[in-house]
Amino acid sequence: MKILIIEDDENKLNDIKVTVKDIFDNMNIEIDIAVMYSFQTGLNNVISEKYDLLLLDMSLPNFEKKSDTGIPFGLAGKIILSEMDYYDIHVKTIIVTAYEAIEGESMNSISNELQDEFGTFYYGYVKYAANESNWKNELENKIKETIS
Repeated sequence: MKILIIEDDENKLNDIKVTVKDIFDNMNIEIDIAVMYSFQTGLNNVISEKYDLLLLDMSLPNFEKKSDTGIPFGLAGKIILSEMDYYDIHVKTIIVTAYEAIEGESMNSISNELQDEFGTFYYGYVKYAANESNWKNELENKIKETIS
């Protein structure tokens, strides 16, 4: 199974990668994980490559941090989903975010909008918290939904 993670925070990314590897090891499913760190590289990659699962951060810098133009973009995940739909790329997607709200809108509200618009390939969101572990169970349940 080919998985793309679009995430700019190294600690969160490492937690997600370890958790995803554990989940798929327990299911005896071999995985290949690719990582992109920004809106632009993530979007370009999901359009040009074929993936089975996308784990997507909602807030991303526009470009890679190395370029010094990594301006935070709060609803980057929503735009990536829109572009995927436009290009008819319906990779099963789960948002993994540390935010309760973005740009004044609650994640529950944003998620409901995304479900209405992209329900055929959007599988909801997981609220990540570095100091908690319940997000791992939520992510596992959502991943299992994408497989069944």
